[in-house]
Amino acid sequence: MHQGWLILLILSTVLLIIVLIRARVDYRWFGYALLHLVIAAVGLFLINGTGWFGEFYIPINIVTLFTLVILGLPGLVLLIVIKLTLI
Repeated sequence: MHQGWLILLILSTVLLIIVLIRARVDYRWFGYALLHLVIAAVGLFLINGTGWFGEFYIPINIVTLFTLVILGLPGLVLLIVIKLTLI
């Protein structure tokens, strides 16, 4: 039974590589996503480090960063509301 899953994994990996090679994917989205990730991290660092909100602190982790990358400023408001609700 385990050999069947291993064969399926290897076959699907090979097919995925073939599709990615033939698709000619535009890799600019990776740069944009990385830029947004860095901007979100710097923004959270500034909010936490400058003390604009007093003792207010939003942890910098992968969940908060991706929330900010995907949602932008509404994501920041969401994180602030969640933080204030949990306090």
